[in-house]
Amino acid sequence: IRVETLEERVEAGPLRVFVGRVDLTDPRVDVRVTGPAEARPGDPTGTEAHLETVPDFRERTGAVVAVNANFFGKLDGAPARWEERQPVDVRGPSVSEGRVVSGAGDGGFPTLLLDAGRTARITCARDADLGGADDAVAGIADRTSGACLLVERGENRGAAASEGIGGRHPRTAAGLSRDGRELFLVVVDGRQPGWSVGATLEELGALLLRLGAWDAVNLDGGGSSSFVYEPRDAPAVRNRPSDGRFRPVANAIGVVLGPGR
Repeated sequence: IRVETLEERVEAGPLRVFVGRVDLTDPRVDVRVTGPAEARPGDPTGTEAHLETVPDFRERTGAVVAVNANFFGKLDGAPARWEERQPVDVRGPSVSEGRVVSGAGDGGFPTLLLDAGRTARITCARDADLGGADDAVAGIADRTSGACLLVERGENRGAAASEGIGGRHPRTAAGLSRDGRELFLVVVDGRQPGWSVGATLEELGALLLRLGAWDAVNLDGGGSSSFVYEPRDAPAVRNRPSDGRFRPVANAIGVVLGPGR
Protein backbone atom coordinates (compact mmCIF):
# COMPACT_ATOMS: atom_id res chain seq x y z
CA ILE A 1 0.00 0.00 0.00
CA ARG A 2 1.37 3.41 -0.98
CA VAL A 3 -0.37 6.59 0.12
CA GLU A 4 0.20 10.10 -1.16
CA THR A 5 -1.47 13.47 -0.66
CA LEU A 6 -1.67 15.87 -3.58
CA GLU A 7 -2.26 19.60 -3.70
CA GLU A 8 -3.72 20.70 -7.02
CA ARG A 9 -5.53 23.75 -8.29
CA VAL A 10 -8.54 24.21 -10.55
CA GLU A 11 -10.14 27.44 -11.68
CA ALA A 12 -12.50 27.37 -8.68
CA GLY A 13 -9.66 27.07 -6.14
CA PRO A 14 -7.40 24.52 -4.41
CA LEU A 15 -7.89 20.76 -4.27
CA ARG A 16 -6.58 18.38 -1.60
CA VAL A 17 -6.42 14.80 -2.81
CA PHE A 18 -5.75 11.62 -0.83
CA VAL A 19 -4.62 8.58 -2.81
CA GLY A 20 -4.15 4.98 -1.74
CA ARG A 21 -2.42 2.65 -4.23
CA VAL A 22 -2.90 -1.04 -3.48
CA ASP A 23 -0.87 -3.80 -5.16
CA LEU A 24 -3.47 -6.51 -5.70
CA THR A 25 -0.76 -9.03 -6.69
CA ASP A 26 0.78 -8.92 -3.20
CA PRO A 27 -0.35 -12.06 -1.30
CA ARG A 28 -0.55 -10.07 1.95
CA VAL A 29 -3.36 -7.89 0.58
CA ASP A 30 -6.86 -8.71 1.82
CA VAL A 31 -9.64 -6.38 0.65
CA ARG A 32 -12.50 -5.98 3.13
CA VAL A 33 -16.01 -4.54 2.73
CA THR A 34 -18.54 -3.96 5.52
CA GLY A 35 -20.57 -7.12 6.04
CA PRO A 36 -24.34 -7.68 6.34
CA ALA A 37 -26.17 -5.92 9.16
CA GLU A 38 -26.79 -8.02 12.24
CA ALA A 39 -30.50 -7.94 13.03
CA ARG A 40 -31.41 -5.62 15.91
CA PRO A 41 -34.75 -5.17 17.67
CA GLY A 42 -36.76 -2.43 16.01
CA ASP A 43 -34.92 -2.52 12.68
CA PRO A 44 -37.38 -1.62 9.91
CA THR A 45 -38.00 -3.78 6.89
CA GLY A 46 -35.28 -3.24 4.30
CA THR A 47 -32.41 -2.74 6.75
CA GLU A 48 -29.17 -3.68 4.99
CA ALA A 49 -26.62 -1.81 7.11
CA HIS A 50 -26.08 0.08 10.35
CA LEU A 51 -24.14 3.31 9.94
CA GLU A 52 -20.51 3.34 11.09
CA THR A 53 -17.68 5.82 10.54
CA VAL A 54 -14.74 4.82 8.37
CA PRO A 55 -12.28 5.26 11.28
CA ASP A 56 -14.40 2.82 13.34
CA PHE A 57 -14.52 0.37 10.39
CA ARG A 58 -10.74 0.62 10.03
CA GLU A 59 -10.17 -0.04 13.72
CA ARG A 60 -12.67 -2.91 13.84
CA THR A 61 -11.22 -4.72 10.83
CA GLY A 62 -7.55 -3.83 11.28
CA ALA A 63 -7.40 -2.25 7.83
CA VAL A 64 -4.37 -0.14 7.01
CA VAL A 65 -6.30 2.11 4.63
CA ALA A 66 -10.04 2.57 4.18
CA VAL A 67 -12.53 4.82 2.40
CA ASN A 68 -16.31 5.11 2.34
CA ALA A 69 -18.17 3.26 -0.40
CA ASN A 70 -21.84 2.99 -1.45
CA PHE A 71 -24.56 5.62 -1.43
CA PHE A 72 -27.31 4.85 1.09
CA GLY A 73 -30.87 5.87 1.88
CA LYS A 74 -33.07 6.50 4.90
CA LEU A 75 -35.73 4.05 5.99
CA ASP A 76 -39.14 4.88 7.45
CA GLY A 77 -38.89 6.40 10.93
CA ALA A 78 -35.20 7.26 10.61
CA PRO A 79 -33.70 10.32 12.37
CA ALA A 80 -33.44 13.57 10.42
CA ARG A 81 -29.63 13.45 10.51
CA TRP A 82 -27.37 10.48 9.94
CA GLU A 83 -26.51 8.84 13.27
CA GLU A 84 -24.20 6.00 14.19
CA ARG A 85 -25.86 2.56 14.21
CA GLN A 86 -28.83 3.97 12.27
CA PRO A 87 -30.42 1.29 10.03
CA VAL A 88 -30.26 2.17 6.32
CA ASP A 89 -30.76 0.86 2.82
CA VAL A 90 -27.55 0.36 0.80
CA ARG A 91 -27.85 1.64 -2.77
CA GLY A 92 -26.36 -0.64 -5.40
CA PRO A 93 -24.24 -3.80 -5.13
CA SER A 94 -22.32 -4.51 -1.94
CA VAL A 95 -20.64 -7.86 -1.34
CA SER A 96 -18.52 -8.83 1.67
CA GLU A 97 -16.49 -12.06 1.81
CA GLY A 98 -18.84 -13.63 -0.73
CA ARG A 99 -22.00 -12.50 1.10
CA VAL A 100 -24.34 -10.25 -0.86
CA VAL A 101 -25.33 -7.34 1.35
CA SER A 102 -27.18 -5.43 -1.37
CA GLY A 103 -28.01 -6.48 -4.90
CA ALA A 104 -27.90 -4.66 -8.23
CA GLY A 105 -31.25 -5.60 -9.73
CA ASP A 106 -31.52 -4.99 -13.46
CA GLY A 107 -30.76 -1.26 -13.47
CA GLY A 108 -26.98 -1.34 -13.76
CA PHE A 109 -24.63 0.22 -11.17
CA PRO A 110 -20.99 1.28 -11.60
CA THR A 111 -19.31 -1.45 -9.55
CA LEU A 112 -15.87 -2.57 -8.40
CA LEU A 113 -15.81 -6.38 -8.16
CA LEU A 114 -13.07 -8.58 -6.68
CA ASP A 115 -12.93 -12.37 -6.50
CA ALA A 116 -11.25 -14.40 -3.75
CA GLY A 117 -7.95 -14.33 -5.66
CA ARG A 118 -8.00 -10.50 -5.78
CA THR A 119 -8.68 -10.44 -9.50
CA ALA A 120 -10.61 -7.18 -9.94
CA ARG A 121 -12.77 -5.53 -12.57
CA ILE A 122 -15.02 -2.50 -12.87
CA THR A 123 -18.27 -2.71 -14.81
CA CYS A 124 -21.81 -1.37 -14.95
CA ALA A 125 -23.15 -4.34 -12.98
CA ARG A 126 -26.46 -6.10 -12.70
CA ASP A 127 -27.29 -9.00 -10.39
CA ALA A 128 -25.95 -11.51 -12.93
CA ASP A 129 -22.50 -9.89 -12.65
CA LEU A 130 -22.22 -10.55 -8.91
CA GLY A 131 -21.69 -14.30 -9.27
CA GLY A 132 -18.24 -15.26 -8.01
CA ALA A 133 -17.64 -11.88 -6.36
CA ASP A 134 -15.89 -12.04 -3.00
CA ASP A 135 -16.13 -8.29 -2.42
CA ALA A 136 -17.90 -5.46 -4.25
CA VAL A 137 -18.79 -1.80 -3.79
CA ALA A 138 -20.68 0.52 -6.11
CA GLY A 139 -21.78 4.01 -6.98
CA ILE A 140 -24.97 4.95 -8.81
CA ALA A 141 -25.66 5.61 -12.47
CA ASP A 142 -26.91 9.05 -13.52
CA ARG A 143 -30.66 8.68 -14.04
CA THR A 144 -30.81 11.76 -16.27
CA SER A 145 -27.97 11.05 -18.68
CA GLY A 146 -27.60 7.30 -18.20
CA ALA A 147 -23.85 7.76 -17.50
CA CYS A 148 -22.45 4.83 -15.50
CA LEU A 149 -18.66 4.49 -15.15
CA LEU A 150 -16.49 7.48 -14.27
CA VAL A 151 -13.60 6.19 -16.40
CA GLU A 152 -14.18 3.44 -18.96
CA ARG A 153 -11.33 1.78 -20.84
CA GLY A 154 -9.14 4.84 -20.53
CA GLU A 155 -11.85 7.35 -21.46
CA ASN A 156 -13.09 10.03 -19.07
CA ARG A 157 -16.90 9.73 -18.86
CA GLY A 158 -17.36 12.34 -16.15
CA ALA A 159 -18.55 15.05 -18.53
CA ALA A 160 -21.63 12.94 -19.37
CA ALA A 161 -23.05 13.35 -15.86
CA SER A 162 -25.92 15.75 -15.32
CA GLU A 163 -25.33 18.85 -13.18
CA GLY A 164 -27.21 17.32 -10.28
CA ILE A 165 -24.62 14.56 -9.84
CA GLY A 166 -21.69 16.16 -11.63
CA GLY A 167 -21.38 19.46 -9.73
CA ARG A 168 -18.49 20.43 -7.47
CA HIS A 169 -18.42 18.31 -4.30
CA PRO A 170 -16.16 16.26 -2.05
CA ARG A 171 -15.55 12.98 -3.88
CA THR A 172 -14.63 9.35 -3.29
CA ALA A 173 -13.62 7.04 -6.14
CA ALA A 174 -12.11 3.64 -6.83
CA GLY A 175 -10.10 2.80 -9.93
CA LEU A 176 -8.13 -0.02 -11.50
CA SER A 177 -5.02 0.02 -13.65
CA ARG A 178 -5.28 -1.40 -17.17
CA ASP A 179 -3.65 -4.69 -16.14
CA GLY A 180 -5.86 -4.94 -13.03
CA ARG A 181 -2.83 -5.17 -10.75
CA GLU A 182 -3.29 -1.84 -8.96
CA LEU A 183 -6.32 -0.57 -7.07
CA PHE A 184 -6.71 3.18 -6.50
CA LEU A 185 -8.71 4.50 -3.54
CA VAL A 186 -9.12 8.26 -3.91
CA VAL A 187 -10.77 11.01 -1.86
CA VAL A 188 -10.96 14.70 -2.79
CA ASP A 189 -11.90 17.10 -0.01
CA GLY A 190 -14.44 19.82 -0.78
CA ARG A 191 -16.78 22.57 0.43
CA GLN A 192 -13.86 24.16 2.31
CA PRO A 193 -12.62 27.35 0.58
CA GLY A 194 -8.92 27.87 1.12
CA TRP A 195 -8.40 24.17 1.81
CA SER A 196 -10.21 22.30 -0.96
CA VAL A 197 -13.20 23.29 -3.09
CA GLY A 198 -14.14 19.82 -4.33
CA ALA A 199 -14.17 18.33 -7.81
CA THR A 200 -16.62 17.89 -10.65
CA LEU A 201 -16.95 14.38 -12.04
CA GLU A 202 -15.08 15.43 -15.15
CA GLU A 203 -12.20 16.69 -12.98
CA LEU A 204 -12.33 13.52 -10.89
CA GLY A 205 -12.16 11.37 -14.02
CA ALA A 206 -9.17 13.33 -15.29
CA LEU A 207 -7.45 12.87 -11.92
CA LEU A 208 -7.98 9.10 -11.98
CA LEU A 209 -6.56 8.92 -15.49
CA ARG A 210 -3.46 10.86 -14.43
CA LEU A 211 -2.97 8.47 -11.52
CA GLY A 212 -3.02 5.54 -13.93
CA ALA A 213 -6.58 4.21 -13.76
CA TRP A 214 -8.03 2.49 -16.84
CA ASP A 215 -11.50 2.08 -15.31
CA ALA A 216 -12.99 3.91 -12.33
CA VAL A 217 -16.22 4.32 -10.39
CA ASN A 218 -17.51 7.36 -8.48
CA LEU A 219 -18.60 6.31 -4.99
CA ASP A 220 -20.66 8.25 -2.41
CA GLY A 221 -19.28 11.74 -1.89
CA GLY A 222 -20.20 14.96 -0.12
CA GLY A 223 -20.12 14.73 3.66
CA SER A 224 -19.57 10.97 3.40
CA SER A 225 -16.12 11.24 1.76
CA SER A 226 -13.64 9.68 4.19
CA PHE A 227 -10.01 8.59 3.84
CA VAL A 228 -8.18 6.95 6.74
CA TYR A 229 -4.64 5.53 6.59
CA GLU A 230 -3.07 4.22 9.78
CA PRO A 231 0.02 2.07 9.22
CA ARG A 232 2.12 0.63 12.03
CA ASP A 233 5.36 2.30 10.98
CA ALA A 234 4.43 5.65 9.40
CA PRO A 235 2.37 8.74 10.25
CA ALA A 236 -1.40 8.44 9.95
CA VAL A 237 -3.17 10.30 7.13
CA ARG A 238 -6.80 11.43 7.31
CA ASN A 239 -8.79 13.74 5.08
CA ARG A 240 -10.87 16.66 6.36
CA PRO A 241 -14.55 15.73 5.91
CA SER A 242 -16.78 18.62 4.90
CA ASP A 243 -19.06 18.12 7.95
CA GLY A 244 -16.11 18.79 10.26
CA ARG A 245 -16.26 15.18 11.45
CA PHE A 246 -16.43 11.73 9.93
CA ARG A 247 -20.01 10.97 8.94
CA PRO A 248 -21.26 7.46 9.73
CA VAL A 249 -21.78 5.61 6.44
CA ALA A 250 -23.42 2.41 5.25
CA ASN A 251 -20.26 0.59 4.20
CA ALA A 252 -16.56 1.03 3.62
CA ILE A 253 -13.83 -0.67 1.64
CA GLY A 254 -10.45 -1.20 3.21
CA VAL A 255 -7.26 -3.20 2.92
CA VAL A 256 -5.86 -5.46 5.62
CA LEU A 257 -2.23 -6.64 5.32
CA GLY A 258 -1.85 -10.24 6.43
CA PRO A 259 1.09 -12.66 6.54
CA GLY A 260 0.53 -13.78 2.94
CA ARG A 261 -1.49 -16.56 1.38
